[in-house]
Amino acid sequence: MKYFTLFAFLVCSCSQLSAQQVCEVDTNNYQMINPPNDSLPCVERGVPYYAVMQFFCPPQIAGIDIFSIKVTNFQQLPTGITYSCSPDSCILYPWGRACIVFYGTTNDTAGIYTIKYSGTAYTSQGNASFGYLQNLGILPEYTLTVIEAGDPCREIEEPSNIANQQHDGFNVYPNPAKDRLTVELKTAFNNAIVTLADLQGRTVYRQSLDAAKSSFDMDVSAVSKGMYVLQLHTQEGVLLRKIFVE
Repeated sequence: MKYFTLFAFLVCSCSQLSAQQVCEVDTNNYQMINPPNDSLPCVERGVPYYAVMQFFCPPQIAGIDIFSIKVTNFQQLPTGITYSCSPDSCILYPWGRACIVFYGTTNDTAGIYTIKYSGTAYTSQGNASFGYLQNLGILPEYTLTVIEAGDPCREIEEPSNIANQQHDGFNVYPNPAKDRLTVELKTAFNNAIVTLADLQGRTVYRQSLDAAKSSFDMDVSAVSKGMYVLQLHTQEGVLLRKIFVE
């Protein structure tokens, strides 16, 4: 009876422990990473934390076949916060999905902690690291904000960077696009250039903008199906937008 009681206690304890490390894959997620960076819940100091990030492996990006995507590591998390992946291997195949759960308790100083995450996309035209995909704007940067228990989540001002500005300055529609894209500028830019780049960083479209025009059309009828990065190069910096061509 004592052995049975001990066995039952161990099973119960392990079940409760593993439940904190398991996340449920969202079968409706079609974004390579979801949610966006600014949607991650804040971490309250001294309070148990739980948050989920979803990954999706598209069959193609910018007309390039994707064989698989492997998520390998997350670093620079606040002390006491760790992660686990479901499935355990964290390897995704076309149309496949995985989820990452962040959990634990931290007493680190309140502030913004940049998360470094790594992985590889294996494609028909070679391998692309997550760092390379981040430089293209396909994968966002992520941060975790640590706050004092009970404080508002967004009280700490987030740093300004291109990833946070990718929706400012212009609108693009329709997205996904079939034949044409319309770029609508919110402000006038002098000597601005718009480019469309594929997964390997190759420019498939380039156009100088007329400062007198507030909108212009792009012919994408000859562009292969898949994901691209539209970049608006201005004197103030580069603004990014992910574009899908059907």
